[in-house]
Amino acid sequence: MKKLLFLQALICLLVMSCSVQEPDMKGIVSPKDKVFYASLESYNDPDTRVYVDEKIKLHWDANDWISLFNKVTLNQIYVFTGETGDREGTFEKYEDPFGTGNDLNFVCAVYPYSDDSKISNSGVLKVILPAEQTYREGSFGPGANTMISCTEDEQLIFKNACGYLVLKFYGEGASVSSVTLEGNNDELLSGKATWSPVIGEVPVIKMDPNAEKSGDDTITLICEKPVELKAAKEDATLFWIVVPPTDFEKGFTLTVTNSDGKTFVKKTDKNLSIVRNTLLRIAPIEVKF
Repeated sequence: MKKLLFLQALICLLVMSCSVQEPDMKGIVSPKDKVFYASLESYNDPDTRVYVDEKIKLHWDANDWISLFNKVTLNQIYVFTGETGDREGTFEKYEDPFGTGNDLNFVCAVYPYSDDSKISNSGVLKVILPAEQTYREGSFGPGANTMISCTEDEQLIFKNACGYLVLKFYGEGASVSSVTLEGNNDELLSGKATWSPVIGEVPVIKMDPNAEKSGDDTITLICEKPVELKAAKEDATLFWIVVPPTDFEKGFTLTVTNSDGKTFVKKTDKNLSIVRNTLLRIAPIEVKF
């Protein structure tokens, strides 16, 4: 009888032991480690072409970084897990940052990642628009195109904050090492810009007037290697510059420099505007140093 009771007790103990399992963590993600799904806005201009393909669509580069404010004012690094050429995909946190930040009632993401991207306790986003951009054949350079998303969940829809100036240069025996854009009315083109994020709305950024003290009234496109120009007008080479929405009331000036430091200056006095998410194409310009 004692043996029978002992066996029954042992069986009950074994059953209880088998029913105690470790919690299944699959699919359970803490708020700070969420995976975010991102897609990209298309251009307004159906004829036009972070890069652009022949159908005028933006694409991610593999391992692109974004700044993500996950309902807190803390700037966290998230990295794209897809492949170069993807238009959508997931972002995962790269590492745990220092600090905690104050609460926000929205999620905000900024491309490209920058330590300088910040959100105030009142919810105002500050970004830095680069004064130097890198030449990329047929498109704008990596990190030049600032994009922003404001949402309440993990679905990030990135919208372009700027517009695009597309220049066409040609010239026999000419090469280009850099192109500098400057407004003729001291328009602010780079440096600090702000926006008060609104869920689902397009970003309407404003240049910080204090940036004028830093001389942020130019954008320079840098060619890592001199770009050789074709001699014929119909074969003109495209140079893309990402520009914040700007009214050039008195036009603008372009300064083209070659590898020898020689310059070519082209000025227009026409009232021209750069509009968010659209292209401004300039007629082909012959470059003569």
